Amino acid sequence: MSPSGTSDYDDPWPELSILDSEDKGMAIGQYCRSLHLLYKAEGSDRMEKVIVREVRLYKARKSPEHEYISAKVCVAGCLDDADSRYVLFERFKGSRSKGSFSLSSLHKSKSNPDYSDSSPAFYANDKVRIRNKPHYDDQDEVHRILSFDPPLHLYQLALLACTIHDSSDVYDMLKSNCYFYAGIFVKVLEKVFTWGALHTTGSPAVEGANSLVRKKSGKDKAGTTWLGINLAGNDETLRIIAQFDETTDNFMKAIDANEAIAKAAERERIVQEKHRAEEELKIAILAFQLEAEQEGARKAEEAQAAFALRVSAQQAELRRVRKRHKLHFPLYGN
Repeated sequence: MSPSGTSDYDDPWPELSILDSEDKGMAIGQYCRSLHLLYKAEGSDRMEKVIVREVRLYKARKSPEHEYISAKVCVAGCLDDADSRYVLFERFKGSRSKGSFSLSSLHKSKSNPDYSDSSPAFYANDKVRIRNKPHYDDQDEVHRILSFDPPLHLYQLALLACTIHDSSDVYDMLKSNCYFYAGIFVKVLEKVFTWGALHTTGSPAVEGANSLVRKKSGKDKAGTTWLGINLAGNDETLRIIAQFDETTDNFMKAIDANEAIAKAAERERIVQEKHRAEEELKIAILAFQLEAEQEGARKAEEAQAAFALRVSAQQAELRRVRKRHKLHFPLYGN
């Protein structure tokens, strides 16, 4: 589906095209790496092309009541919902072997300090995928809505998802499951992007308009809270925020450094092109001068030959006249 929003690029949103062929979703680290390569190739201006106006936290009604993040995205300048797609970020139980890329090379922060290579724990399988609707099932419940004006950009959500993964890449049923992942995702967005309008389950008007689930017994059961356990306390949130800031900063530095190299290479190319053009101009001028000199010499020879021919003709005519009239006078040149 092509959005009506205009773009300077042939593909209006390659960030989503990366995911189109991934029906089962793509590992978040691999996706962030793909974005990194895309922005290195296209430049930092590309990063602002796909925007995020709304983020929702969904909870499936069917067991095991899986929770996930759904981001409403479109190309900058899009006019309505028809131009939007939805990017889902979610956590599943992975395998015992580490099977995803990460952006650990872009920041110095380490993974979960509780993890060791000898641990039998399962890795977290954090995925990102694209959909034409915001949820998996029409019965899935909305527990959070965050709207942003001005909007966020898709790469920011991807970096946040990757930061959470790098910070806690081991799946723990009681500590770092899908509830933790979705809940910490929203908490960080609330605290970092403070201009976002947060709609929780406390407003009947919002609940009615968006099918939000009302709080039960004064306790919000969605996002980081599972079986009464607080999966993401304030300290954990602040730690993720600090790492998110670092990851974003290093991600941008990597793009900027690449652009600086590209700009330096472009300046060098322009200088070399200028020198080449100047040399070609010099050669052209010398060739023209040589050709002009050769043309002048040729014309001089032709003029001299023509003059000699005229003189010879005049002499021949004088001989004929002298012979005819038997005159005796010297001929020019004799």
